[in-house]
Amino acid sequence: MTAFWTGRRVRLRGIEPDDWAAFQRFATEEEGSGDLPHPPGSAEHYQAWTKEQATAAPDGDRVPLVIEAVGTGEAVGALAARHAVPNPR
Repeated sequence: MTAFWTGRRVRLRGIEPDDWAAFQRFATEEEGSGDLPHPPGSAEHYQAWTKEQATAAPDGDRVPLVIEAVGTGEAVGALAARHAVPNPR
């Protein structure tokens, strides 16, 4: 690994407002996975949501992250870590 949040193939980073199209794509791909379907969201919905996430104050120990391909910078997934141990700094 080159840094704590970056590996050879992916890095974890915070959500940015420009990630809206990736999250819209993730929701569409999730529909085909057999999970409970969510109603389709508009581009405006995802734009507002990613902007809100990008500027939101920390929510306790919940840390939402984007999984980004190192080689291309493409958002390839997302995760939310919970029960993270806070950094005492």
